[in-house]
This record gives sequence, C-alpha cells and structure tokens, in this order.
Amino acid sequence: MAIETTDHSAPIDDVFRTVAEDRRRLARRFRAASPVASLAQSACFALLIAVPALGVGIPTIVAFVVVVGALVGVEMLFRRRLGMAIDLPAGWRSWAAGFALAVVVLGLAVTSMALAVIGQGGWIALTTGAGLVVSFLGVTGYDRAYAADVIRPFSDAPRGGLPLADAQRFRVSAALRPLTSARVDVLAETLGHREDDAQPSAVHGHLSALERRGLVSITRADAAPAASLTKAGRREFDGRLAAAVASAGAATA
Repeated sequence: MAIETTDHSAPIDDVFRTVAEDRRRLARRFRAASPVASLAQSACFALLIAVPALGVGIPTIVAFVVVVGALVGVEMLFRRRLGMAIDLPAGWRSWAAGFALAVVVLGLAVTSMALAVIGQGGWIALTTGAGLVVSFLGVTGYDRAYAADVIRPFSDAPRGGLPLADAQRFRVSAALRPLTSARVDVLAETLGHREDDAQPSAVHGHLSALERRGLVSITRADAAPAASLTKAGRREFDGRLAAAVASAGAATA
C-alpha cells in the first residue's frame, strides 16, 4: 500500500503490518543487489589474505593499499546501485555474522603471514582459495542476516493499544531507521510507490515535515536527493516504537 498524502492516527496492528511490508520491500531490494557485490567483496578479502606472499617491503604495502581501495570502491558502487547507504548491522544476527566473518578473514590473513615467514608459498595459495570460499559464504550469510534483522522488529503485529498518531510519518521513519541514508526515489519505492510514479509527492511532503522538526536530514547536493534520520529522529522513532509496543502489551495484559 502506497503511503497516503495526509497523516492521521491508525491502529497499531495495521501500522505494524504495513511497516513490515515496507521493510520486506527494502530487504528484497538489498538482497537483489547483493550477489555481485558479495563476490567482488569476497575476491578483495581473498587478495588481502594473499598479500603476505609478497614478503615484507614496499610492494606488500602498495598491494595492501590497492586492495583496500578496491574494497572501498566495491562498497561505493554497491551503495550507488542499491540507492541506499548502510554503515551498521541492523540487529544481533547481522552483528554476529559480521563479527564471525571478520574473525575468519583476520585468522586466515595471520595464517598467510606465518606461512610467508616460513617460506611456504604453496600453502598461501591454498589459504587464499579457502579464504575466497569462506568469505563468499560469510558475506552472503551477512546479507541474509541483515535482511532478516530489517524485517524482524515488525514481523509480529501487536494487538490492541492506543491508535498510533502520525502513522504515515512513522512509516517514513521506520523505512529510514535501519539505513544510514536512502535516495528519495528509492524510499518512495520502499513505501509502495511504483517506479513509474512521476512525483511521489506524499513522500516528499512527509519528509519536508519531518525535516522542519529536525528529525530528518535531506541532502540535495546531487541530482537525486537523499534522506536520513537525524540523531533526534532515531531517538524519537525508537521511543515511539517502544511506547507503541508497551501500549499494546498493556492492552492485552
């Protein structure tokens, strides 16, 4: 259901079901853009593991800088294709997957360094191959965990409770909360507008209202403006979400 132009109160369970569908669209977009980026990131991790084979010296430092630069470039291209920026995991599952991936890659890199010291270059190649496979599985696992964490807070709609005021702007904040920022056109699609909508004016109207209250920041430097929740906006949304859940819990107790 596309977001409405006028804001109003709505039952909590209806709002949660609508937000859950918005977040499913967000998760589907994230996962659709992930496979190519996952393979590219895995290749960069494998190259980081292989760098110690060059030995100690300037070539190793240069290779390390080049690979890290490539990793950053892959991330920037992924963000451009996705239309969103994501800096942090969305929940404990993606935190755990990201931590496990970092530990494994670091462990393989240390192993590669040790093999280089003792002159076992052939084993470095094997370690690099293992790193490519493990990194791809780890990055893919992280992407799946992130998508699940995005949906989870609204997967079960609470029953009862007081009507939720400003329900449409709550939807906008809920779509932005797991993201660092999102292009406004991508946000409009997440909120149910079709790609061929010429002017998703409802989304722009709600964003402008939230911006005036200091809850949303809109960057207009590029041709495609991007929106993000401010610190106050994140705090306000988290407070409203907790209050809504508590209200529904009190009504069913």
